[in-house]
Amino acid sequence: MGTTSVPSAAVQQQLERILSSPAFARSRRLSQFLRVTVELTVAGRAGEIKEHRIGSEVFERGSAFDPQIDTIVRTQAHRLRAALSAYYETGGRSDPVVIEFSRGSYVPVIREHGPEPAPVPAAPPAPVSRLPRMAVSAAALSVAFVLGALCVKWLAPARAPQDLPAHVALPLFAQGVLNVGLGPAVVSPSGAQVVFPVFENSGKRRLWLRSLRSLNAIGLAGTEDGFQPFWSPDEAEFGFFANGMLKVFRLSDSSVRDVCEAPLGRGGSWSRDGVILFTPRAADGRVYRTTAIGGTPVAVTSLDEKRAERSHRWPEFVGDGRHFVYAAHSRVKANEGIFLGSLDGEVPVRLETAMSQARYARTRDGDYLLYVKDKAIRARRLNVSTRRLEGTEDTLANGVYYSPSSGASFTVAGGRYLVYQTTRNQETVPVQLDRAGRVIRELAARGHYDALVVSRDGRMLAMESAPTDQDESDIWAAPIDKLVFLRVTLDGGGQSVWNRGSRSLTFVSPGDGYTTIWNKSLAEGERRTVVWKSKYSMFPTDISPDGRFLAFSINSPETEMDLWLLPLDPDSGRVAGEAVAVRRSRFNEGHGYFSPDGHHLAYFSDESGRQEVYVETLPPGQSTHSRRWKVSAGGGAHPRWRSDGRELFYLSPDRSMMSVAVTNTGSSPEFGPPRKLFSPKSFPAGEQRSPYGVAADGNSIYSLVGDGGSGLTQVSLITGWSGLLGQHPQ
Repeated sequence: MGTTSVPSAAVQQQLERILSSPAFARSRRLSQFLRVTVELTVAGRAGEIKEHRIGSEVFERGSAFDPQIDTIVRTQAHRLRAALSAYYETGGRSDPVVIEFSRGSYVPVIREHGPEPAPVPAAPPAPVSRLPRMAVSAAALSVAFVLGALCVKWLAPARAPQDLPAHVALPLFAQGVLNVGLGPAVVSPSGAQVVFPVFENSGKRRLWLRSLRSLNAIGLAGTEDGFQPFWSPDEAEFGFFANGMLKVFRLSDSSVRDVCEAPLGRGGSWSRDGVILFTPRAADGRVYRTTAIGGTPVAVTSLDEKRAERSHRWPEFVGDGRHFVYAAHSRVKANEGIFLGSLDGEVPVRLETAMSQARYARTRDGDYLLYVKDKAIRARRLNVSTRRLEGTEDTLANGVYYSPSSGASFTVAGGRYLVYQTTRNQETVPVQLDRAGRVIRELAARGHYDALVVSRDGRMLAMESAPTDQDESDIWAAPIDKLVFLRVTLDGGGQSVWNRGSRSLTFVSPGDGYTTIWNKSLAEGERRTVVWKSKYSMFPTDISPDGRFLAFSINSPETEMDLWLLPLDPDSGRVAGEAVAVRRSRFNEGHGYFSPDGHHLAYFSDESGRQEVYVETLPPGQSTHSRRWKVSAGGGAHPRWRSDGRELFYLSPDRSMMSVAVTNTGSSPEFGPPRKLFSPKSFPAGEQRSPYGVAADGNSIYSLVGDGGSGLTQVSLITGWSGLLGQHPQ
């Protein structure tokens, strides 16, 4: 490293070409970083390229610059790699010379621009339960590099890619876990690159980008907490959702712009005419259109009351740029399915009864619609003129991840590439931790868990778990001292809350769209009973110590996620009055948990622009002495109280476990500054479901813990997938 066979004149011309591009022309420091390192390399002085020299000279930190304290060089090197990658994916695609940086190195690699390689395959993962993780990762990485050398065979012109279907593993090289709950890895229309959400080892959540020409992936600054990405047709930009907005990331200069509000996006699609279709919120339920440069969104679908429809989501343009497909959820299962709609106002028609998002693909043999049914990716020919699917249904891949909130985890690039994700990376372990984050014991075997809830007295544990062959979770309960689990629900259940006495659970069910609150006793033979019904989805979070109130959030189309209290009879558990709003605003509020004396409610609100933990006196709005305190600092959610009320826990945005001391626990509590108990443990639960519980004495944390991620995070890839059409693989 440090030398190049490319003539210096050609390198200098390429350098000036890059520096004149928009991204570099607007960044003097980034341009200087690139110029200094390239010119030193060309001059044969690559050995002088050190972090201290770059920091002190390029970034003008002076001779006192300490890389151990000041991370500017590492941060800017990340930006430089991202900017170069974006340049070569757009305006620099045909440039004769490539200048790039390997991760961890400040010395540029300079080479002639050869033919574009195909994606790097890797052998399917082998069982690793008996092998050290480091050894397995190194072995898998070696396989990826060795097989990468064979990729040129895929580019042989004798046969088109569609003729050579092959199933391989595609390493993403991200420093973390593919966060499939926030959307799939999305391959670009040409198949040249893929963008995907990652829960990083540091605890940060953001989008990453990998060019399939490179063995590196980059985390994209400005996409923090981003989810559901989707590409522009020219691949110069992609859209995504974050912080209540629909946003666009431009690759040429790594800029991010807001397009419009989208409090809880459920899928987007971008036409060649610059129109973006998206579902801005689950509660409203309609598909809207806007433009890539912004503007007032306009609804293009309406919910059919006769069909009991409650939401339309996952819009996807088809070939003509006027028609689109979307998934329709209904309170009546028989009415759900994939529909074909139109920007011109045609009456939508149902194409398929499967409840899945659909992907459109134009192949050399015609237009196809791909969707998930029974955990398998299926494909059928799409005839837009007759507005129906035709021909036989082909199975392309099995074991595909799907959830109603994040959709089906697969994307497609024409008839060339099909990328999909199984549930393999979603496994976690329920554990008991001490206050330093050390594992005291495992509570159950590794599996697919969605939530963990501890009863107020610390004696009972409930977990929401989905078997491998099941999309929806069921609730299981056990005494913490025995851990012999009883299955509480048989047809799906979530958002479970322990009732007073820890002898029954309150929950909602996906079968009715989370619009009914149920109660189920742990006694053998007891049937579940209805507590309350709503038109909109609800998320129970806690029952007051005296059993008189249920705290829950409701997903309202007018005011987003609101926090409510439902009065209950403490003996029977039946509704004892009208629900009362604690917080009803244009912001999102939730995760309501009662203090041990029942006089205060801790919850989150994003009124400041991000989720923060607040505490409010009860009953809300009925006392001149009603008070409210902001407890978290720098963001927070999922608050929990210690049983004596003298400590409040919550999760920070990076999923660190935080603690706040509470004094004067009566009517005027005082909250100390937050302090971190331990670093992120990759808590995997969704935004509403509970990822942890606290022992009554506060000395133990019961939580779901991931494996911390791997540099070999990967997805499954089928190259030339359209060659499978008509083969009906098992």
